[in-house]
Amino acid sequence: MLNAVEAVRRGEATPADVRDAVHQLTWQRHREDVGGFCAQLRRFVTMHHTNEDQATFPAVAALPGYGPVVERLMDEHHVVHERLVAIDEVLVRMQTDGAAFEALAGAVTALSDVLLSHFRYEEDEMGEAMGLAGLMV
Repeated sequence: MLNAVEAVRRGEATPADVRDAVHQLTWQRHREDVGGFCAQLRRFVTMHHTNEDQATFPAVAALPGYGPVVERLMDEHHVVHERLVAIDEVLVRMQTDGAAFEALAGAVTALSDVLLSHFRYEEDEMGEAMGLAGLMV
């Protein structure tokens, strides 16, 4: 950025060139912010699902009648993972393709839809089971 300002001072560039440089920095910052947020979300969801897969679900699956519920939830974890991977792939594309924001919006919407459905089902079906299994919510 300072190089661009110095180039204007030397008459080698125009103020419009500096403006373009600032614009590029702003978009780069937005891409980095979005990427950082998505990485945090992915880590949180992965940690949460790993805990459920390893501790919560086995305890609930041992209860009579809850095997199919746990099986569905574990299958949904795979779908959520696929959606997170799709977001990551778009974020990689965004490093070289500024037009990928539309694809990112679609990938985030797809994840949101899956997560909201998953959480609704989980809350509806697991509350009683967690109590019966002696698990804290």
